[in-house]
Amino acid sequence: TGLSMGSAYSFRAYAINSEGTSYSPVGTFSTPSTVTTLNALTLSTGVLTPGFAGATTSYASAVTNSTTAITVTPTVAQAGATVQVQVNGGGYGSVSSGVASGALSLVVGANAIEILVTAEDGVATRVYTVSVTRQSASDSLSGYDGSGPPPTVADYVAAGVTGVTPSNVAAMNSALAHLPADATDSLAELQAVVDAYLSLLSAAGGGAASSLADFTTLGLSGVIADTLAAVRLALAATADNGSEIDTIAELQSVVTAAASSATTALVRLAAYDGTGVAPTVDDFTAAGRTGVVSGNLGAMLSALAALPSSATDSFGELQGMITAYVAVLAEATGGSGDLTPGADPSAASYGAIGATTAGALSPAGTALLNELVRGGSAAAVDTIGEIEVIAARVQRVIQTASGSQAASALTLADLTALGITGVSADLLGSVLGAIAATADDGTGVDSVAELQSTASAAVSAATAAIASRSDFSGTGTAPTTADFAAAGILGVTSQNLAAILSALAALPSGSTASAAALQQVVDA
Repeated sequence: TGLSMGSAYSFRAYAINSEGTSYSPVGTFSTPSTVTTLNALTLSTGVLTPGFAGATTSYASAVTNSTTAITVTPTVAQAGATVQVQVNGGGYGSVSSGVASGALSLVVGANAIEILVTAEDGVATRVYTVSVTRQSASDSLSGYDGSGPPPTVADYVAAGVTGVTPSNVAAMNSALAHLPADATDSLAELQAVVDAYLSLLSAAGGGAASSLADFTTLGLSGVIADTLAAVRLALAATADNGSEIDTIAELQSVVTAAASSATTALVRLAAYDGTGVAPTVDDFTAAGRTGVVSGNLGAMLSALAALPSSATDSFGELQGMITAYVAVLAEATGGSGDLTPGADPSAASYGAIGATTAGALSPAGTALLNELVRGGSAAAVDTIGEIEVIAARVQRVIQTASGSQAASALTLADLTALGITGVSADLLGSVLGAIAATADDGTGVDSVAELQSTASAAVSAATAAIASRSDFSGTGTAPTTADFAAAGILGVTSQNLAAILSALAALPSGSTASAAALQQVVDA
């Protein structure tokens, strides 16, 4: 008694007799240690919480669902102490200090791993407990926040999620870490996240365009309907193998840059008024707008210059302008017929590109304008000014048909430019009268064929009328006011008809054989 445990002692024996005292050599011995602490404790998978300290005996850790077993490596503080390990009360097994235990099987949920340290004295003991939570298949995914062991392909498979492979699992884990847990706490939500990322990776490789919902599902900011096209183009410009967008951070960077560039390009395009440095195809591309190529760039710039900036200062308005002009240019087939039936430009289409006169035409006027556009090449309508010149002529035709006062009367030059033949200056009045006699809504002259037919009939009638009027000698059937009107002669009324007939009868035969000569007699 009286000895301290775990201490070293020296001793010496001696004997006394008549001869004197004799001593033995000095001997040593140690009492067994009672130390039961560990110097270290590690897990093959997972991290101890809190960090290991010999005096702390309770710990927690978590592993993913794919981790079905782990090992522990305990290291005793005092040589001579022994260690045993068990999991979920399954019975202790001996473990050498500093050596990993055998595999400890884990169930889904909480697992109690106990490390029993027995002191050298064989009496003192201490139990270290590690509560290891093996997540369910879905929890190991939805609970991932970027720390701890990342989910594996096996975790996704176990949860019933498809589409995850070794080459994209890191990207999927990046998305899980980015999203709040409640956005991925069901199989449907998990699958939606994977599908959305797969869509973006596919788009980078030239696959189908991603939807706005794909970006929203992944929690990416800055993508709206107006910037979606620009972001899609930016994605398509990244590496085909997806390596430039295989983390949410990289994706967000691409999205942010594309949205910013799109806004900057939109402002520049809307501000263009025909002066200064002209925008390029790249500007339209940066704005995420489609349909602009080098071949039609001049037409688009003409439209931008014609429109107020307020008409193209949104992505939708700008795309609307582009789409409308592309339709107009597609209509110009050089006389090859209507190659886009059912998609003819409307008055609104012309208005959208800044052709205000064309945009104000009636349905009949628009029909005639489209036919005239089809008869020419795209080069004939690749500026707003060219379109407006044609539209103004059409407008005068329709106004003449309606009987309204045109801003400037329909002229012989107009008819010639519209492709109408056989009309002379002398007979223009007859033709104008015939056009005015058609339906007021312009449907009687809403094609070149109808307009030509009307003009030809008027010319024929006027020619016959002039011949009969110029031959009048005072005898036979006298011409009427209607006869003069048919000849395109203006100014003849019931009040002056008799005087005009008298004048005609007094003139030599043949002296009034033209409309101009007859008109001169009437005017006199």
